[in-house]
Amino acid sequence: MLLALAVSLIFLQSCEPYTEFQVNREQKGGLTHSFGGVDRGSHVIVVDYRDSRGQSTLIDRGNVTFTNTTQYMNRIKYSHAFFLETDPAMLEFSVEWSSDFPTTEVVGFNACDPGERWVLDVQADVPSGESGTISWDVTSKYKADFNGDDRVNGTDLGLMLGGWGGSEYDLDDNGIVNGSDLGLLLNCWTD
Repeated sequence: MLLALAVSLIFLQSCEPYTEFQVNREQKGGLTHSFGGVDRGSHVIVVDYRDSRGQSTLIDRGNVTFTNTTQYMNRIKYSHAFFLETDPAMLEFSVEWSSDFPTTEVVGFNACDPGERWVLDVQADVPSGESGTISWDVTSKYKADFNGDDRVNGTDLGLMLGGWGGSEYDLDDNGIVNGSDLGLLLNCWTD
């Protein structure tokens, strides 16, 4: 059964990976391609994803296949993390995912120090002897990109200054556009 769902981002306390194993990495089309797998005895995990590590906006697209080799239901978990060139709190995220399993959680968060780390967690209840795939597609845009041109530049600065003292271009969620918001906008400047 394939479920296509949208999910909200949730901030968590732990930044430790669920399962550590080595993946192969190569650069392709401006993204990092990571792929690999591990056999843990009770389950097998195979992952294949592309991400924008070290860049200023977030792209994280891929899939993980879980195989339960036990005779019982098994909750299998996977996570990966990488650093961005900007604080993820300054980004708006779009998360889409699908799963072969009815009980699945896909959670993205950036509660790790330093603050520019993106972590994706995936977990599913996998029936005995079964295998299935979970896919995700996470993208982002700058909150300070007010005109939607995928850049934070003079146009966005002009919009903010035109709305000074109001709330329309408030980046720090204090209800008013002021110097704090200007500092956040300048910190995300792209050209």
